Amino acid sequence: MPRALPALIAAIALAGVVGHAAAQAPPGTLSGDWAGVRPALLERGLRVDAFVIAEGFGTLDGGVRRDATFLDAVELRASLDGGRLVGWHGLTVLADVLGTHGGNPSKFVGDAQGVSEIAGPSRWRLQEGWVQQSLFGGRLSLLAGRYDLGTEFYVLPAAAVLINSSFGAGPEFTESGRHGPSVFPDTTIGGRLEVKPAAGLVLRTAIFSGFVIGEIAWLPDEGKVAVGGWGYTNTLDDLSRTERDGSPVRHHGSAGAYLVAEHTVYRLDGDPGRRVALFGQLGLGDPRVSRYAAYTGGGLVVTGPFASRGSDQVALGVAAAHNGDQYRQAQRHEGRRAERSEVTVELTYRIQVTPWLFVQPDVQYVINPNTDPARANAVVGAVRLTAAF
Repeated sequence: MPRALPALIAAIALAGVVGHAAAQAPPGTLSGDWAGVRPALLERGLRVDAFVIAEGFGTLDGGVRRDATFLDAVELRASLDGGRLVGWHGLTVLADVLGTHGGNPSKFVGDAQGVSEIAGPSRWRLQEGWVQQSLFGGRLSLLAGRYDLGTEFYVLPAAAVLINSSFGAGPEFTESGRHGPSVFPDTTIGGRLEVKPAAGLVLRTAIFSGFVIGEIAWLPDEGKVAVGGWGYTNTLDDLSRTERDGSPVRHHGSAGAYLVAEHTVYRLDGDPGRRVALFGQLGLGDPRVSRYAAYTGGGLVVTGPFASRGSDQVALGVAAAHNGDQYRQAQRHEGRRAERSEVTVELTYRIQVTPWLFVQPDVQYVINPNTDPARANAVVGAVRLTAAF
């Protein structure tokens, strides 16, 4: 994908106006229906989508240093509906190719949680590639292949508008284990079983090599409540405790849990599309083998803050990652100090400029970046552009 593409999108946005992509994509597309080709393909079971997120970040105060960077994520997604294509009802095949490029603002902000959820290695990869079979009218589904847990587990739709990585899933989960679970930026092959025993109730579990996760989600009309648990079956080193010979104490297995919820608390002018929602996140990790013992987050999201801007969103969120005692003890052994928590406050406003383009100014205040007491609190400014093609 040419590097000029995000710049072109930025130029179009500036001329007209001066998080993962598909989940927060604009409702329209720049390229339209391809002279009728797109709806014809969809009628035959093939859907093709392309999304671009481009961000500019800069430190306004504090952090490691004053600096700025540009980064982008390009997502190309194709899905096949087996029922429409060959009469194989309930079959879905998906391929999702993702390319990330540019700098990482956390390098000069100095934070641990990640001020940008799209920051990753500069490369292209198959983010997802799986086959799913639904049975019994969608009440049971089986999925196998390269699968991103972040699309279904530990997810709150209301929090998706925020840019900080922790509002997708807490760091006690994403930074667990040796290499982390199967989430952005690195996914792996596994299987997922999902059951819907009653209206608004979803039970799901996924299994990967050395890792298992389960979640129960309740989906009432006004929100969502989900509780989940995860675990590793491999052997991991203790962060601070050692054997007599100086080697780390080894632990067989590691586990954690989370609780997330959101609820619409107010409808603006009785309009179902204009609403105020609250959300909360709580995650517990394994401090013996992982840095974070816990994560707490929450916020408020207003959709349609003005009658004339029904598709805009304003959000305020707070994300706090809490170090475990073993991590802090390990830091002391190496002659460094670590505060208990890093806390980030984020304020963002996502504006729908056209049916295919969102522009989103964003500011974050990071308290105790990377829990380093010698590092100044950071004020970070950003602008995100999200476009659908």
